[in-house]
Parts: sequence; structure tokens; C-alpha cells
Amino acid sequence: MKSNVQIIGENREWAIETLKKVDAKMSKVTVRSRDKLADGVDANGVHRTVNPRGWTSGFWGGLNAMMYDYTKAEEYLACARSNEALKIEPLYECFEKHYHDVGFRWHLLTGALYRITGEEQYRNRNTTAK
Repeated sequence: MKSNVQIIGENREWAIETLKKVDAKMSKVTVRSRDKLADGVDANGVHRTVNPRGWTSGFWGGLNAMMYDYTKAEEYLACARSNEALKIEPLYECFEKHYHDVGFRWHLLTGALYRITGEEQYRNRNTTAK
């Protein structure tokens, strides 16, 4: 059985081209949906907003954090920060109601922001949410 490193190495060109395509689309969509906790699209192809307590609420911001890490395009970082700010109030408002999806809800976004920026506010919120 091949390791992940072997598989990636054998498909490196494909991965690079795919990331370029993702960046081309994401760079446009991110501007439109910066101030949403995006989750799915409506009939017009516009992102819907998910509840900040929902288990997928960290995905959009987390994806933008990963794209920033790859491209260093500031719009991705701005979107990730905006998404994290949208989630702060609900975190502390219902702290005792956290459940097993807290990693999806927080670590994908806030953990990534801490790793990328080194800012203690993200570390603190990420460890508090767990």
C-alpha cells in the first residue's frame, strides 16, 4: 500500500493545477461571502448562512484560512477573521452546551488562525472551546 506522501508525490502536478483552479474560484466567492458563515448555496448560487452553533460553522472560515496559508492572499485571511468574529458571541453564550462537534465548529477555523498568525486570542478561544 502506498503512503500519502507517495500518492501526493506521484500526483503533484495534478494537485498544483487543482489548487490553482480552487484559488481562481475561491478568490471571487470569498469576496461575496466574507461576512457569512457560508454553508451551501440557494437556487441562485449564493451562499446561505449557517447558525454559528451548527457543526459546519467553522468550515468556510477554515477553508479560507487554508487558502490564505497556501496563497498568502489577504482576502482569504480577512474572510477567516470575519468568520471567527461571527462565532465568538455564540461560543460563550452557550458554553455549557458544547458537544462532540466542537472541533469542526472551532478548531478548523480558530486553530488554523492561531497556527497562521500566532495571535494568542485565537489560541485562547480554540483551547477554551475544546
